[in-house]
Amino acid sequence: MKVKYLLVLLIIILLTGCNITSSIEVDSDFNIKETTNISFDNKLADAYYSTSEYAKNFTDYYKSAINIKNYNYDIVEGKENSSVIFTKQSNDICKQINESLFSQYLYKDVKCEEDDNYIQINSYGEHLLSLPENKKKFDVDEVNLKITLPVKAEEDNADGVNNNTYTWVFDKNTSKSKSIYIKINKEDIKEEKKQEIKRNERKKTVSKIKLIGVVIILFTILIIVFYMLYKKYKSNKLEY
Repeated sequence: MKVKYLLVLLIIILLTGCNITSSIEVDSDFNIKETTNISFDNKLADAYYSTSEYAKNFTDYYKSAINIKNYNYDIVEGKENSSVIFTKQSNDICKQINESLFSQYLYKDVKCEEDDNYIQINSYGEHLLSLPENKKKFDVDEVNLKITLPVKAEEDNADGVNNNTYTWVFDKNTSKSKSIYIKINKEDIKEEKKQEIKRNERKKTVSKIKLIGVVIILFTILIIVFYMLYKKYKSNKLEY
């Protein structure tokens, strides 16, 4: 009976379409934060007591992989759509991307390679969303990948760029040959870190100057008040 239940659950998971938004943020210390939001229509959970139970069954099925990859996750229920939000942080960009739990559902292989000068992220082969459902490990309707950098990328083939955020969009109609490519200059990030330190030092200096200014103003007001009271006292107009 338990085996039958798992098979039914597996079929439901495989045939369930959902949308994924995966955001990767890199800071000037080369730290990386990954947030992957898997959203689904609440109607898919009609056979369950609640959408959270449906999502829990989904996460329980992949629990061993989630634990091995060291992801944290939360289930967020909405009125029409709900989500399972996975998060992970690391100080090693390439290690985290190469060990991502989710890239295997978009490409057979997504690699991050690093040398003394550059970090490059490349996808290999055809993207998997266009495959027939029976050939997929995981059925996804749409994937949005966002990579946010502290600097401009040296090279990229993103669908859209907003400041330093690079976005790729995939669905079942996306050309099989579409790829992911971004090249990051490490020296640019190191220079940005230096500038960030300078900006923070300037902010601290400005804050100190503002604080000193406030103290001077308050001290001046106190002196004026004291002087006025003293003057009144001297002229015998101070009331007790």
